[in-house]
Amino acid sequence: MAVHEIILLNQNTPVNIPSGLVPKGAYDAGTDYAVGDSVNYLGSSYVMFVDAAAGTLPTDTTKWQVLANKGATGGTGTLADLGGVAAPATNTDSYIPQWNGANSKTLKDGLAVPAGGLAGLTALGDKVDKVAGYALSKNDYTDAAVSKLSGIEANANNYSLPTAAAATLGGVKVGDRLSIAAGVLSADVQTTDITGKANLALDNLASVAMNASLQFDNTAARTFDIAPTANTVVGRALTLSAGSTVTGGTADMAGGNLTLNSGLGKGTGASSIIFQTGRTLTTGSTLQTLTEAMRILGNGNIGIGTTNPGSKLDVFLASSGTIQRWGDTTNAYNGYLYYSQVGDGYMRINSGGNTYTPFYLGTSTDAYTLTLTNGNVGIGTTAPTAVLHLKAGVAGAGGACMKLTAGVVLTTPADGAIEWDGTNLYITQTGGTRKTIAFV
Repeated sequence: MAVHEIILLNQNTPVNIPSGLVPKGAYDAGTDYAVGDSVNYLGSSYVMFVDAAAGTLPTDTTKWQVLANKGATGGTGTLADLGGVAAPATNTDSYIPQWNGANSKTLKDGLAVPAGGLAGLTALGDKVDKVAGYALSKNDYTDAAVSKLSGIEANANNYSLPTAAAATLGGVKVGDRLSIAAGVLSADVQTTDITGKANLALDNLASVAMNASLQFDNTAARTFDIAPTANTVVGRALTLSAGSTVTGGTADMAGGNLTLNSGLGKGTGASSIIFQTGRTLTTGSTLQTLTEAMRILGNGNIGIGTTNPGSKLDVFLASSGTIQRWGDTTNAYNGYLYYSQVGDGYMRINSGGNTYTPFYLGTSTDAYTLTLTNGNVGIGTTAPTAVLHLKAGVAGAGGACMKLTAGVVLTTPADGAIEWDGTNLYITQTGGTRKTIAFV
């Protein structure tokens, strides 16, 4: 129930307080109190009945009225007054009593007060004051520990190692088949079994060392190649080399042989080694297609331009053209083996390109040279001046420029034929008349 009217003790006059008493606790000189506010001050309680400025003490009877005065100080009590609490064994003026547990009425021996007073009491000198906002802990932090904690950056536990560089120590993430032990990064031992792998990518590797064979499974055809990149990048070269030795050490060491094998079949089943190239197209951005250039069959026959060679070397041309050229650093290409499809087709051996300079079987200085030049044939001469030009004979055995072997003459004489039956030498005139050449 709110009190709206009080009587002043010094004037015995009632004063109306419309709001009633409003408790404000202990008096605070910095608070601006209003009429009806009650405070505690020096053991007594007061109510403001006239509005006053902040700092007006409750003892100012023109503004404040006593509600309840402080009582008189009582006499000194004894332990018996506490309801049966037992005194400690030692309890003199030089000791401070302590409770002996939460539920016991017996007091422990007090703490001895040193001669210098409570300030010299060790137990109290080492106490830790309770600080607002902090909980008490059994862990004691030294100045050194606090200094270390103060030096830790915010979010230090979220640190990420930078990328390693020449001047920067960095970190790596351990992935599949990698492990770290005692600070050492190691790769697990790999096998040659890549079963189920459609592609084996070796990106940005300068070399790959293997101590065993590289083998693919036989479930489908496989390709060993360099993957194409952008349409603005040329294709890169792929070099396949056998093993080489190194400089120094033992002399005359051979390098390894390079062997290309086709697969092994059974019975009459044969396999081939096939060479393909990208044929040149017209200028443009269209990708070339692979075309077979040469094939080696299982029986050893080699075909160029054909997939089924019937001899040790078959060369097939879709049109007339040069099959083979010969040359050297001085004369370039001066020898040609040419095939023509004119008529039934023929072969032509040229010397000096299409100028038909002399062609020699042998050398230009060999006495047994066969010379073909300007339609003339020379045997033993490098400059034939007739359709058939024979070199001069010599006196020794076997030195004749021409020799006929004896045989049976033709049953039907042929115009222009020269025949030798071992006794007579014959020549047949035009019209089929055979004549005997007389010996003088």
